[in-house]
Amino acid sequence: MSFAYPLGLLGLLGIPVLILIYIIKSKYTEQIIPSTYLWELSEKFLKRKRPISKVAGIISLILQILIVLAISLIIAHPVFTLPNSARDYCFILDGTGSMRAEAGGSTRFDRAKSEIKSLIGSSHGGSNYALVFIGDTTYSVFEGINNKDAANALIDGLDCTWSSTDCVEAVEMAQKYFDDMPSTTIYLVTDKAYGETENITVIDVSGSGENYAVTDYSYVKKFDALSGAAVYSVTGSLISYNSDAVLTAEFYVDGGEQPHDTRTVSVKKLEKTEIEFIYQAQDFSSMELRIKNADGFMQDNSAIFYETKAGDTLPTLLVSDSPFYLRSMLTAVCNTELKVMTTEYFEQEYFVAYKKGEAELYGLYVFDCYAPAELPKGGTVWLFNPTQSIPKSGFSFQTVVDADEDKNLDMGGSDTGGQDVKYFYEAEYEKPAAGLSEMLLKDINVQTAKKVAVKKYSKYAVSSNFTTLLSYNKNPLIFAGTNENNDKQVVVSFAISDSNYALDLNYLILMRNLFNYSSPAVLDKTMYTAGDTLSVNVLSGCTAMVLRAPSGKPVPPLSTASAVAQTQLTEAGTYTLTVTINGEERVYSLFAGVAESESYSVATGNIAVSGTPSNEYSDGYYDDILIYLIILAVFFMADWGVYCYEQYQLR
Repeated sequence: MSFAYPLGLLGLLGIPVLILIYIIKSKYTEQIIPSTYLWELSEKFLKRKRPISKVAGIISLILQILIVLAISLIIAHPVFTLPNSARDYCFILDGTGSMRAEAGGSTRFDRAKSEIKSLIGSSHGGSNYALVFIGDTTYSVFEGINNKDAANALIDGLDCTWSSTDCVEAVEMAQKYFDDMPSTTIYLVTDKAYGETENITVIDVSGSGENYAVTDYSYVKKFDALSGAAVYSVTGSLISYNSDAVLTAEFYVDGGEQPHDTRTVSVKKLEKTEIEFIYQAQDFSSMELRIKNADGFMQDNSAIFYETKAGDTLPTLLVSDSPFYLRSMLTAVCNTELKVMTTEYFEQEYFVAYKKGEAELYGLYVFDCYAPAELPKGGTVWLFNPTQSIPKSGFSFQTVVDADEDKNLDMGGSDTGGQDVKYFYEAEYEKPAAGLSEMLLKDINVQTAKKVAVKKYSKYAVSSNFTTLLSYNKNPLIFAGTNENNDKQVVVSFAISDSNYALDLNYLILMRNLFNYSSPAVLDKTMYTAGDTLSVNVLSGCTAMVLRAPSGKPVPPLSTASAVAQTQLTEAGTYTLTVTINGEERVYSLFAGVAESESYSVATGNIAVSGTPSNEYSDGYYDDILIYLIILAVFFMADWGVYCYEQYQLR
């Protein structure tokens, strides 16, 4: 035995103090009072009731001395050595999505933490503890720690995740601990079943109870053959993991409080039963497929579909004196809020207000046969046939090339019996390469596409920031890229009216692709699985993007410095994304479902830590004597309380 705090033995000085108090304390207090017969009788009665005697006083003194002795020893903190009793423990805690399932008022994860804390509490002092946590990532929470309270505090601070990570990496980390210390006892606390386990003790916290889920969910937009109306087909599979069941599926539309439709189906254990709901509408904001029956893991009982392009209408300004062609195109293939103004109004009214910071801002600026003195910032710019250079545009105007004036042109014409011969240039699509041109020429077969007849075009010197899509004789006629304002820009070097391009289907396809490039949907999709990486397109004029998790926990702001911002979806449920574009906030919703592997905890094979365990343990100790200190302190106070009370009675 040794003492952790030897100075605590100074408390033994209290023993002579107690003896001194016992020697000098008054044994009896005599008082002079009038002598009457009634008082004498009362005094005789009190004398018979007095419990104090010399023997009782000596016993009290001895007891108090022993208490002072014990308290001094406890303050000195004696440590009792227990040979070959301290062990090394490595705990693997499963914190994946299935551990959120509830049974008996607590989650599997809560029960798992209680199991580990119980094992730590029952271990001998001097033992070392390590904890490996399986969550969004697998990592060591602590290792080599021998303080039970500190270990329990770190365990209490852990939260269950939504991921579906397996335990392979965790077992590899446990293997390293075992290699360093073969006497390490390894526990895996999980709700998943395993086959053979070598050198690992599995503690199952799965419990029992019903568990249902919606899986394989999706929707598709169709058109009714007779009426031509749009309908949405929402499909999914219902499954019961623990028993046969009769499940009620509900279908909600646009956040309604009452279901739009319901279905009741019988499902066999572990057999998927498909179900379909039909919703007739041109569009929607949300559709939800939900199991009404309650179970222990409600998070996988629903799936919510959000419209991908909700809120993606792009405010567009068209500056043109003859807007027919471009207005028709923008209305047909682009999702815009279109405003048209003449070049004169733009120069004299809008641009003046723009310079003062008082003009309305747009996500897309389209200039038709007009070169503005300055490019607007914060939005995508389309320039059709600009005939002069524009600062920071990334190209410089050189000359106008006119087929009617090109004396060397010997193609494209025909003899019209004495009438004027019409000349034109035959422009061709560039061969798409991986990257921007591949995206912008999507759905255009450049090998079979008709050549574009162009009567007149502008010749430019173009910087390397642009990709050529259509050209004639190595002169770029349509090119796209980024200007010096770091805004996306598309340039068409000819007027649509000076070509036959408006009659070509590929014209609409290319304009659609250019619009999607200029203003992609903020979200390419709205259906994810917890643990997936979310990609958000950063639109022109975007200054802030804030993602709110289903639990309301703060999520670090998404960066707007690149074309695409990414973050991991660490929770299941509905996320809300708020995007600020040109000072206007747009709100989007997306849904992250529970991974099917986490809905049902199935056997995942064998796990093992290789090697031969050792029985060589270090010496432990026992020092948990606080409870005894409290008990002795109570005895001490009780004894002094009795003494004081009897002294009062003697007066």
